Amino acid sequence: MGFYNLAVISFVRYFLCCLTFLLVQNAAASEDYILSRAVFTDPSGELTFEQVRTAQFSPARPVLTAGFSSAVHWLRLEVRVRADGGALMLRIRPTHLGTLTLFEPDGADGALSGQWRTRVTGEHIPWVEREHASVQHGFSIQPSQTTTTYYLRLQTTRSAILQVQALTPFAAEHANLVLGLWQGLYLAVLASILVWTLHDFGQTREAVMGWFALMQTTNVVYSLALMGLLAPLFAQSNQLAELTSLAVCAIVLTSLLFHRHFLGLFQPPRPLLWTLNALIVIGLIALGLLISGQAMQGLHLNSVVALLAAPVLLASAWAARHNALPGLRAVRWFYSVQAASLVVGFVPLLGLIEGAEWSLHGMLVQGLMVSLLMVTLLYKRSTNLRRQARLEHTQLQLAQQELSLKLEQLTETRHFVDMLTHEIKTPLSIIRLSSAPANAAHPGSQRIHTAIRDIDVIVERCRQTGLLDQGAVQSYVRACKLTDVLAESAAATSAPERIQLAPTATADAGGADSDRVLQTDPHLLGVILSNLLDNALKYSPAGSMVTAEIAVVSHDDQPGLRVRVSNLIGPAGLPDPLLVFNKYYRSPRALSKSGSGLGLFLVQAIAAKLGGHVVYACIDGQVTFSVWLPQ
Repeated sequence: MGFYNLAVISFVRYFLCCLTFLLVQNAAASEDYILSRAVFTDPSGELTFEQVRTAQFSPARPVLTAGFSSAVHWLRLEVRVRADGGALMLRIRPTHLGTLTLFEPDGADGALSGQWRTRVTGEHIPWVEREHASVQHGFSIQPSQTTTTYYLRLQTTRSAILQVQALTPFAAEHANLVLGLWQGLYLAVLASILVWTLHDFGQTREAVMGWFALMQTTNVVYSLALMGLLAPLFAQSNQLAELTSLAVCAIVLTSLLFHRHFLGLFQPPRPLLWTLNALIVIGLIALGLLISGQAMQGLHLNSVVALLAAPVLLASAWAARHNALPGLRAVRWFYSVQAASLVVGFVPLLGLIEGAEWSLHGMLVQGLMVSLLMVTLLYKRSTNLRRQARLEHTQLQLAQQELSLKLEQLTETRHFVDMLTHEIKTPLSIIRLSSAPANAAHPGSQRIHTAIRDIDVIVERCRQTGLLDQGAVQSYVRACKLTDVLAESAAATSAPERIQLAPTATADAGGADSDRVLQTDPHLLGVILSNLLDNALKYSPAGSMVTAEIAVVSHDDQPGLRVRVSNLIGPAGLPDPLLVFNKYYRSPRALSKSGSGLGLFLVQAIAAKLGGHVVYACIDGQVTFSVWLPQ
């Protein structure tokens, strides 16, 4: 990709050097044999040649610019004879002219005798029927006197901009050749831009590049039309004028569509975007007028749209609020230059200023300059986007590597915990069995058993947490009585005598034992209840009672049972309600007690797995945990 971009940039530089050389060569044009030019405008377009000959002509500049008009323009040319009496060539530019009719004297005394003959060329004449096999319009003339008068009639639906030169055939051919080289290089640059755009669009699939590719495709066709190169491509057609007009409207419309999408990236105010949308609609209307046969009205409206677009695009760029790639500063600079060049290029076409040599190439030069500037912006945007994409890809790879490393570390930690819990249980069992018969009445014996039990609980909670993290906890649902599971869990605690199983309380009517049957996993239910009872015994005041009660409670219209475990507030105080169910959370004042901070985390996780939930509250000075499970 880098080599390709370097090749395109090098070619563009080469083109600009060649363009400068060719323009200098063209500026030093061969001697023009036209002594004087005069112009007459026929607003109705119905005057005969005889009537025009007697009309009052006005002096004309070498380049006629009369703007858009349905009028017919006549040029009176005074041409001097060559020193060797040879033929001359009337070289007429530009090529996008409707119908050109030349009136010349028929013979040496034709002008005096009133005998004139006519010849016709222009876009309405098929290329194969023209006098010369050249894309440039022209007539071969043979002045027979020192000065010979010729009349050239121009009728066109587009802007009446016209230059006529009387050159020797060799000079005319040389000028056409130089112009052809310039046009070839011009088209090569446009084609290079289009190829790069399509290449980039194929890689990125960015909509803005797609719209730019459409605009550049239209620009290539538009340039071919303005250069007259469509004529040999459609040699038999007499519809070249219509094709050129269609290209003129299409380039304005596709340009508006591209700029509307491009500026949308920078979020200009909505009224300006609506104005651009309105201009696009008007451009479609102009295209419709052209297709319906109202070429003059359509082209005039199209030119108005192009002129109005310049300030609207400029205002949109300067009022934009979002700094997207390639940067607001560059975009504002671009639209400022484009607005100025568009006005300079269109003013001669509208006949607002007198024409000069540059007027003949104004729109082509403007189109090339805008394309080069825009492709520079898009290249910068594309390069930055690729750089960002590479950076994001690198960051993603690093994040994936870090995640993979953490997963490996987590897996290793889980394996270690599994191994540790498994290996600790066997020595604990041996210690418990060995210490039971030995001096059971000794005061330290009970403390030994309590410590062994605490270690066993911590190890079991670690093992269960590991299973939960791995998603390896399986539930085996069957019918079980909640009262039985609660009684078994209470009996297995370190101080069953401190647990008071409260009489049955119901939120609904009833309360029979059948109401306290659950369809759940009794083992996991026992884990929940054991953790809640152990937690209450551990953190309540020494010797105080822990209450456990069952109630029939519906939740979201679903029947279920609730177990509430309550205890008085102990030395550790109240837990943080926002952190109480977090893994490894322990109240700062509870650190003197042995524990893992996993008990309540397991309660919440297992309750959710069984389709229930757990709630913590402080009610009437008591710490209360309520577990609800569906029946």
